[in-house]
Amino acid sequence: MRLNIGQVLYYLTPYFNKKQGDEFIFQCPYCMDTGRDNLKFNERKGILHCFANPEHSKMIYKEIMSNPRLRRLSQPTQYEYKDETPPLSPEIQLYYALAFDTRNDYLLGNDKLLELIYQKRGITKKTVEFMNIGFSWQDDKWVFPSYGYRTDSGMDILGYELRPRDFSKKGICRSKGSPNNLSAVNRYNKDTEILCIVEGYLDAYTLWQHLNEHDQSSKYHIVTPTNGINSLSKHIDRIEFDKYKKHYLFVDNDEVSRPIANKICTKYPFENIRLTCGCKDFNEHYLRCIKGFN
Repeated sequence: MRLNIGQVLYYLTPYFNKKQGDEFIFQCPYCMDTGRDNLKFNERKGILHCFANPEHSKMIYKEIMSNPRLRRLSQPTQYEYKDETPPLSPEIQLYYALAFDTRNDYLLGNDKLLELIYQKRGITKKTVEFMNIGFSWQDDKWVFPSYGYRTDSGMDILGYELRPRDFSKKGICRSKGSPNNLSAVNRYNKDTEILCIVEGYLDAYTLWQHLNEHDQSSKYHIVTPTNGINSLSKHIDRIEFDKYKKHYLFVDNDEVSRPIANKICTKYPFENIRLTCGCKDFNEHYLRCIKGFN
């Protein structure tokens, strides 16, 4: 059952933990309830092995080999690791990008899932395609890509968030090794005038969609903290405030988020945006007050 690391990383990226010598260590997707990193791939030998249950290795091998795209996939040319912490080198980012595209293609071809994300969250197929939102058939979860905050033309992949099919908060997780950071859901560009930080990906997607419906999306740089509102203050100093004419902070309308927003706005030049309609966040506001969903 010989594999190459390109195939393994492409398929198992969400479960990747670290590299030790010749071995890449993952959390087995079939042993997720144990919470242990018991799946190892030996790059030199090309052998994948689950120490909890060897049958899991065989199942993963069959799934990789049944995918023509994965069968043909070659391995990356190099890796860069420091202190056994896996940074996303350009090579690894390429495999994340391929995984995003595949899961986005799957979602765009699934009318039932497209109808579900529209009915539940108001997100259209156009926004799914533009934001590269995907759906993981392995996890039965939505895939929200995470791109590092930048004010130049590039975008660095940080990882991604997995969210349950029913959009519940219980079961949300991030890809292994994803850093706490600021994620930009759209690029900074020559027309950008306004920074808007929102609390979550779904708020960010519907805000972009609303602005795009009014031909305003290119003026906004929409950013969200990858690990929730509590992590925002840790990374706020990364913001290049002089690159924008206006700065909006638009967090959830609840007892947890509002005090944090108030504290941030006393120190940084944000306009503190508040909902007065009773909605808890922008996604709900977009659905109920802008689009009139029941």
